[in-house]
Amino acid sequence: MPYRLKPDQETFQVVDGEFAGKTFDKSGQYDSIPVQDAHRFELVSPPADPVSQKDAGPTQSWVPSDPGALPDPDQPSKKGVKANA
Repeated sequence: MPYRLKPDQETFQVVDGEFAGKTFDKSGQYDSIPVQDAHRFELVSPPADPVSQKDAGPTQSWVPSDPGALPDPDQPSKKGVKANA
């Protein structure tokens, strides 16, 4: 999970440990952070819609529960034809 500096934290450079010399600033996102400075960071929240179009898979077409309810494409359209009374 990526981390970023909390809004009230300023850019800083680590002086000791495995991150010695590394600078962390507000505009960055980091996969790993120094344990001794973990209180300065927050988790980056995932997007509101975690399913992207790429991951959504194929879309399904609407299929009526009664196929006979659809007009027959081989028959002429009856649209606009009045019934004889």
